[in-house]
Amino acid sequence: MKTRTSLAIILILVCTLSSVAQCPASVAACGGSGLTGSGARHTLVPELGYGYNTAERSYGTAALTYTGTVAPWAWLSAGAQASTSDSYALKLRADFGWKLGRQGRMGLRNHYMYTAYAFAGMQGFDAALMAAYDHDYFYVGIGILTRLFAPLHGNGVIHEPLDMAYDVEGRIFPKSHPWNMALQITNVQPFRTGHFFEPELILKGNCTVYERRGSRYRATLRAAYRPAGTMSIAASFYGIEITAGVICEI
Repeated sequence: MKTRTSLAIILILVCTLSSVAQCPASVAACGGSGLTGSGARHTLVPELGYGYNTAERSYGTAALTYTGTVAPWAWLSAGAQASTSDSYALKLRADFGWKLGRQGRMGLRNHYMYTAYAFAGMQGFDAALMAAYDHDYFYVGIGILTRLFAPLHGNGVIHEPLDMAYDVEGRIFPKSHPWNMALQITNVQPFRTGHFFEPELILKGNCTVYERRGSRYRATLRAAYRPAGTMSIAASFYGIEITAGVICEI
């Protein structure tokens, strides 16, 4: 029954992705890192993924993220993800950035996430606050992270103390280049967080597939080598995850 529910949610998301394929939008860098704004007013990012690790075994994911420009210096992002491992996540992110030099921006990144681990009967709440510097060729963010875990039904709360949050990325071309590749190390992903000593190593890239009258569509591909585990509890074996999507900008 749980597997059927997961598959149904993923099918709904896939249908949603198809219906909005003509709706462009905006995200900075190689598919989501960096301070969010890139000049466009709206961004829509549908993604599908596959992963394997010792905790969840083989699983598939479907995610949809929207980003809007609130002000020239502020961006708001919201998204949802469903997994066939019977886990579901919601995220909310707010970025504030100001130009610093000819190619960079200094800013603040706020990241909030709720995850329901239905297969384990648990739920988690994550919050991160990071100071960031976003350059054409690299991105560095560092800050603090906190987590709460509780049963889906019943009482009891597990509070993890403050942890260090970080996100570091290097790119081979400026963000405006028609195609790009980047290497990233982080413990704060869009729908997942981890301890500072359990980083994810990510190789990713994107390329422009269509551009006309201020709108742009980019294909993205991301391969991650990540800790295996649930609720920030890492197993000894590291897992893999491959995600593909489309960045629609207008």
